[in-house]
Amino acid sequence: MKRITTALKIFFAYITLCGLVMFPCFIAEEAIQVAVWGTWPAQDAKDWELVMNGCKIVDNINLTLKIINYSIGWIQPLAFFSYRAYANATDYYVESLRAKIFAHAPEVLDGHIITATVSLKKARVIDTGEEPGILYQLSAHKALYLYLKEKSTSPILRITSMVEVNDHGVFLYPNSIIPVRQ
Repeated sequence: MKRITTALKIFFAYITLCGLVMFPCFIAEEAIQVAVWGTWPAQDAKDWELVMNGCKIVDNINLTLKIINYSIGWIQPLAFFSYRAYANATDYYVESLRAKIFAHAPEVLDGHIITATVSLKKARVIDTGEEPGILYQLSAHKALYLYLKEKSTSPILRITSMVEVNDHGVFLYPNSIIPVRQ
């Protein structure tokens, strides 16, 4: 009988510990969901600053979730794998949301590193007369520019770049360029 009592105490201590560890992950998951829902009406209103604010909130909460999960979440393996999958899916949502912000209001992403697909099909080459390289105006109705060190042989590129905004518009100086096959 004493062994059963000891085993039950250990089991209940483990269950309690799992609850103490997993409850903050659960609360973080709920907070992410509420923030994600908040980005939906902001997108409908086309308030891209507010959408970016929501994106930052989701990203910060997701980082907290990952820290908790990777530091002590292993105590409950099933929950660990579930929250890891949830955090990965949240990373994808944030990346997709940034892509949508970039498509509608790239200036909102000033100072952020983005990965995006850009088309040079309708781009206009701008002669700067100063720097070596090629400056493309990507959009006729927006001051969105892409600087490449050499002319691209592909009309569609997947780039990773810091977004820089100045008085002349939004500039992309990619540090990663991958041609996209059509």
